[in-house]
Amino acid sequence: SALPPTPVPAPAAAPAAAGPASEPAAENRDPPQGMVAAEHLRSVGHATPAEAFQTIVWAGLHGDDAVLFGSFSMSDGARAKLTDVLARMDAAARKKFTVPESVPALLLAEEMLKKILRLHIDRVDLAGDAAAQVHTKITTRVGRLASQTFPMRNANGKWTLALDEKMIDSMIESLSRKRP
Repeated sequence: SALPPTPVPAPAAAPAAAGPASEPAAENRDPPQGMVAAEHLRSVGHATPAEAFQTIVWAGLHGDDAVLFGSFSMSDGARAKLTDVLARMDAAARKKFTVPESVPALLLAEEMLKKILRLHIDRVDLAGDAAAQVHTKITTRVGRLASQTFPMRNANGKWTLALDEKMIDSMIESLSRKRP
């Protein structure tokens, strides 16, 4: 009786070439995972501090004043200072700055448009259920990497950028430098 023929192994497959035909890696579009190009930021709501911050930057970059104005919370002192500033503005300025929230919103939007090329939400430090610090890294349009921390506040399940009197004082000073 004859033995069955011995199977001949198939030749090993050549490894795939990693050349120009390879697909490039998809660009990150999730700011907590790494740098995201400004044009890939989205309006993702205000359910978490990181989502709220991304939404604020998106609104500033896209001129969505309604979303931007609703993305801030202010201490009573900060609101009083801005209300006083608005009352002293001339009619032309009051057309631009209509409510206290419009001052930080429009100043912040102007800064974002001038500066932000890429954004990474590096980490979020929660302080209970109502406060957080969003730590960011921002690549500016001039190629500089900057780190900034933003205070966030949760009111009724909506996270907002928390503005205190010191921040408002800085914005008022910035406004006064812009005016002739």
